[in-house]
Amino acid sequence: MVQPQARPIIPEALLIPCPALPDAKDGKLGTLLQNHVDVVHAYHTCARRHGDLSDVARRLSEGPGGAP
Repeated sequence: MVQPQARPIIPEALLIPCPALPDAKDGKLGTLLQNHVDVVHAYHTCARRHGDLSDVARRLSEGPGGAP
């Protein structure tokens, strides 16, 4: 008899879509620099989350014992 497999659990935090990147409020150098910092932070936060999701998907696709 085939045993039903448990549905994989993917943490909800890894399923959050990346937010829209912020636009600069004006063209002043200080504002543009701050916007750049904000964009880089948002990108790296999303890239880290996507990397973690990819790791989970890879482990799930390998199946039990690490075999594909």
